[in-house]
Amino acid sequence: LSLATCLFIISLAILLVQSGIWWLYPPSRSTITYLQTGRTIAIIHLYTPSELAHLSDVRHLLNLTWVICAITFIYLYSCRRFPYFYRALHRGATLDLILVSLVLMGIFLSWNFLFITFHEILFPQGNWTFPADSTLIRLFPEKFWFTVFALYSVLVLFLSLLTLILSLPKS
Repeated sequence: LSLATCLFIISLAILLVQSGIWWLYPPSRSTITYLQTGRTIAIIHLYTPSELAHLSDVRHLLNLTWVICAITFIYLYSCRRFPYFYRALHRGATLDLILVSLVLMGIFLSWNFLFITFHEILFPQGNWTFPADSTLIRLFPEKFWFTVFALYSVLVLFLSLLTLILSLPKS
């Protein structure tokens, strides 16, 4: 249950940030729509084949995130009457606080290392590096991703703290 809580908070935050980007960053709307629906018509002319391949990989990871979020939510909901349910929520949220604290330290102390490591883990085939003048880099520059990682981390912190508060023993 603790791991499910941890995964649920992380996946929910990813989905919320991804949806928020659509509203907060208008240049990304056609690309985010592709990531959500798979329809390439609006973006096919914008990107090179290698950029489209990377976006396709991102889309698959986001679909996996939806699956993880749904499965963990169903699992947590089905376990809500277990006597140790709130303790497990508390532990999962605590684990998330530790993980996101490490990510925040990485963002502010060694952004390049964190960014590169993140991509090497999630895109081991190597299709995540592009020239500085590529459409993908121009639409989504490094500063954009720094902000997204920071917002995501703050959202995980908030969701974890909320879970911690809601899972406190009732007196």
